[in-house]
Amino acid sequence: MKKYQIERNDALGKFICDQRLFDTIQLALAHADQVERGAGQPIGRTQVTEQDEISRKKKEMEQFGVRFNKIKNRYVYAPTRSDVPYEEKLFYDLDDALNYARKNHIP
Repeated sequence: MKKYQIERNDALGKFICDQRLFDTIQLALAHADQVERGAGQPIGRTQVTEQDEISRKKKEMEQFGVRFNKIKNRYVYAPTRSDVPYEEKLFYDLDDALNYARKNHIP
């Protein structure tokens, strides 16, 4: 992976190559191969930049009430609406917290 400068972003659960995110190492390698051969056109269905992915997750964190608790060193889902009983769930992984929030959030 060093030859193609592919990195794994554990926080996003994706592979980064050429400042693009890929779901699998195979897609990242195929993209790197095309770039090396001069094809230039990225392949795969998930070519969003790392910054786009971070922006999307920040918006969802705000929308669903997910935050990082530095004391507990965990992501916390805790809706703040007065008509919802207080609920606090702890997660090690941001994706797990957001998936839970998407499924259980009351708009």
